[in-house]
Amino acid sequence: MPTPDPATQAIIAAVRGSSQPASTAYASPDGAWRVVLANFACTPVGEQDIYAYETVSLAATDGAAAVVDSQLINCGGLGAYGFDGLFWSADSRYFYYTTAREGVPDGCGDWQPPLRRVDVATSASKDVTIADPSPDAAALAAWLEQHQAHCPPTP
Repeated sequence: MPTPDPATQAIIAAVRGSSQPASTAYASPDGAWRVVLANFACTPVGEQDIYAYETVSLAATDGAAAVVDSQLINCGGLGAYGFDGLFWSADSRYFYYTTAREGVPDGCGDWQPPLRRVDVATSASKDVTIADPSPDAAALAAWLEQHQAHCPPTP
């Protein structure tokens, strides 16, 4: 995850310092991992700006959590934003989530919320391209860097 510039770091610090985040935890099927989504509420920063900040953290069940993804959100802005947990892979290696819990992107056309996955082996977060669910909604076709994957549908 790249380090934000100093101005963005100052905004993030102001939002994080304003309140305790609302958090949602997702335990892996094997119980060895947990992902925590934390949402710091919209906070006035400066004269006119209002921002929120969200993080995705990964931890072994008995270990400390490390942030693997984050979003600085302009609360007065347009577009799609916000993290939302979706599901774990059956083998507990990957956790899938969206970066667009609310809103829709500017513009028109067919759109599906983006899908990302965290790999517990590397703590890396990557975008996954998705297609439509199967007719019975029991499976979702997805691919990452030209490799197809089979994922359970969102609950």
